[in-house]
Amino acid sequence: MTTSEKRQSIIETGKGLFLERGYSAAGLKDILQHAGIPKGSFYHFFASKQDFAEAVMRSYDRQFEDFFDACFQDCSLTPAQQLRTFFDLSIERLGLDGFRGGCLIGTLGQETGATSRALAGLADDIIGRWQKRIESCLKRAADAEELAYDVAPAELAQFIVNGWEGAMLRMRLEQSPAPLRNFVSTLFAGYFTTDGRRG
Repeated sequence: MTTSEKRQSIIETGKGLFLERGYSAAGLKDILQHAGIPKGSFYHFFASKQDFAEAVMRSYDRQFEDFFDACFQDCSLTPAQQLRTFFDLSIERLGLDGFRGGCLIGTLGQETGATSRALAGLADDIIGRWQKRIESCLKRAADAEELAYDVAPAELAQFIVNGWEGAMLRMRLEQSPAPLRNFVSTLFAGYFTTDGRRG
């Protein structure tokens, strides 16, 4: 295993354990044991647990940006369909672990808000950029007359991000996709002229 592969292996392990247990409960010993990496190797790659958590969050963000690109750059779909595809594929991904996961960025940001301004600030920055991606899609939806009435894309994007994060919290509590599907169906029924499904 190369140096970069070892580092990425630790990061990927961290993603799973942080989602499953949270930042505080996921100890370095458990992370390294799951990754099969000696303790000394950890400090070769990361200065501290917080530094490691930042690397985990940035890696997750890069993967999610690729996911946004795949959904929002599909020119065969209208903007509303692109957004609906984003939600539908997200629900599929969240179902891979029985709806016990959720959003790693939101989870870490919420937990560390009172203890690490660096991690909370990074989470806020990442979610803010995701919100801008959704806002851009909504602007295109408005131009295509797919929004039901004159609503500011920036305000609707913030509502969507806040509502989706809340729906994922309920999803984890119930271990069910029902809160996610309820949010999506209510969103499209209330704000769009189409349900966003492919015809």
